[in-house]
Amino acid sequence: DALPLNAYDPQFRGASDLYNQSLEGMLRLVKQEDELRPGTTRTIRTSSHICTCDIVMRSSGWHAEDFDHVEFVSDYQLQGLRNHYHNYGLGVPLIAIRRPHGDEDPAERFYPPNLSFPLTAFLRVSSREEDERGRAGSRRDVFDAPPLAGKDAQQSVSANAPRFVLELYDSLEQPTIEVAGRRVPLEADLSTPLAYFLNQPQFQDSQLSTLGLLNPGEAKELQGLYMLEPYDPEKMPVVMVHGLWSSPVTWMEMFNDLR
Repeated sequence: DALPLNAYDPQFRGASDLYNQSLEGMLRLVKQEDELRPGTTRTIRTSSHICTCDIVMRSSGWHAEDFDHVEFVSDYQLQGLRNHYHNYGLGVPLIAIRRPHGDEDPAERFYPPNLSFPLTAFLRVSSREEDERGRAGSRRDVFDAPPLAGKDAQQSVSANAPRFVLELYDSLEQPTIEVAGRRVPLEADLSTPLAYFLNQPQFQDSQLSTLGLLNPGEAKELQGLYMLEPYDPEKMPVVMVHGLWSSPVTWMEMFNDLR
């Protein structure tokens, strides 16, 4: 532990890749059964334990009610944006797709439909303090393990079994986390979730810009002010206004670069 970490050591990067790939493989198995949703708890059976895993959102702007589903960044190839902003570290980059909900904050009415945003998933063994903090105020839907038989029926979730926390970090808000007393960067992809959002048919630039020019009445349902991130009173809003024969997509290259 006293030896300094050398980022140029291939074994160091290899260990990071092994962690990230293993975590993504586990998340894919979990997602096959049900969506990864913050505020819920999963029960996982291993060879010797029945463990619990809390799914916790680590963000001041996004919350559990915002989630519709998540996609894996590694399943997509970036197109349509000149620059690809991908930070290397620990964790699995995800694309979260937002859904509207009943108790929205007034500012949330400016979110466009099917807005996607970047997240990074990180799995850790929780301390008691982390566990209580992560579960405070969260809705808990317990997903039981499959029915057990024989000696497995004697196993139960106990204080001795490991408790894990799957932490979902807002990639824009928190680029680093503390692991074993060290600050480490999170693996994050800021550009692919943006391209995923822009791939919707109503945002295709050639169609929308021409429709807005020749027949603005038909494009009226798309007009308005769009907010692509949670409102932060500590930041200065930037409003981008497109011109004639143009559309909001005109600004996406600059938006991608600025953030």
